[in-house]
Amino acid sequence: MAARATSRQDEISVQTIDRLLRHRDYKALFRPARFDLFDLLDKAIVENSWSAVLAFLCDSMENHRLGIDFFKEWQAAIENESRPQGGHGFRIPRRGISSIRAKFQWSAQPWSPRIIDIVIELRGALGDPLCVLGIENKLDAPEQKDQLEAYQTVLTKAYPSSCRKAVLYLTPDGREAKTASGEKHCPCIPISYETVAVACRKVAGKTTGALRVLLTSMDRHISKEDSRMGLKGHVKKLLASEEHKLALQAIVKHTPFLRKELDWFQEEIIHVRKKRKYPKGHITFDTYPHDAPNPSEIKVWFDELDELAMKTRGFFIGFIVGTDDPEPVIGSEYSLRVVAWCGNDKAVKQRAKKFAEALHDGTPEFPWRRRWVQFEPLWYGGRQYRLKDLGKHDARELARVVNDGIKEKYQELKKCARKSSFIKPPSAQRRR
Repeated sequence: MAARATSRQDEISVQTIDRLLRHRDYKALFRPARFDLFDLLDKAIVENSWSAVLAFLCDSMENHRLGIDFFKEWQAAIENESRPQGGHGFRIPRRGISSIRAKFQWSAQPWSPRIIDIVIELRGALGDPLCVLGIENKLDAPEQKDQLEAYQTVLTKAYPSSCRKAVLYLTPDGREAKTASGEKHCPCIPISYETVAVACRKVAGKTTGALRVLLTSMDRHISKEDSRMGLKGHVKKLLASEEHKLALQAIVKHTPFLRKELDWFQEEIIHVRKKRKYPKGHITFDTYPHDAPNPSEIKVWFDELDELAMKTRGFFIGFIVGTDDPEPVIGSEYSLRVVAWCGNDKAVKQRAKKFAEALHDGTPEFPWRRRWVQFEPLWYGGRQYRLKDLGKHDARELARVVNDGIKEKYQELKKCARKSSFIKPPSAQRRR
């Protein structure tokens, strides 16, 4: 009787899913978007890339010949959209601006060890700063502890009291910052990527050649992201129908996700470690993105190696099995990377580069695109694996890629880490 009821439920699910697939709101989810330059660069575009392009367009001293035009259009879009967090009536000055300097990856030292994505200085006729804007660009990463409040404090200390100051929190959806304070002398202003798209649209007509392609592609790419957010509206309409809701629930229930099977990955790593009797000590597992159903990176950290490398070199060493696909699916190719976490310490990064040269007997080349500000690549190798089921089989095979790399390189990593030492390791905690 129970089997007959289950069969009937499956039949209903198939019928409701079939009707869902024919519905206009469902079809709207898959309408093709217009091509843009950034479609080709999608795997290479990360927060730093967007920040570098934005800094270039805002800086009036760059060779784009736009002067301050791009920034003025962006300023107008920001004023139309945003209100400062905390309710302070901050206004970016409109008059008296002779030039603009945009500093990419601005170091806040000696006031703080932090790095601000972009710092924009609006300068008067004598080169004096009339206004300074710190820009924190967040695509999908979470805020670090007290991050925006620290930026507000740093800008207040670094620039004279006569200079207006604000932090612009730039995100795809214009969400408010969780770590900002109500600092009235340097408010935090949440703004969306749409403000950048508007500026690109306004300025593109004044340009030609490669710059026009860049501006038009930025506009299209950002608008495309906005349209993806608009897809939520179509999903809500489908969920309003009880029949379509049942179909969507059935799809979600039976959709495989790699994250559901990560226990098998961890189990395989631990099982092989017990057989080999190394690496010793505690093992830490992590993923990137942290909440993605199919993470593009699975990280494994061994305390034995971490403690040794930190003591002798000042960095942590991690094994990462990952893919260049930002949203992995069946067929995505994963490979092994060994990296050093160095924080923002340039001296430690140099030690990591020399460490990598020792491992490779020369300067290594890494055929993968993703780069991290606080990481240095040490080694790339081993076998590659393509996802087949997003299930238990894939989880175990990815663990075997890591285990093969451990067998090939772990002892050599330990040996290299023992060779030299330095006086004082940094106190920073490894970024998970």
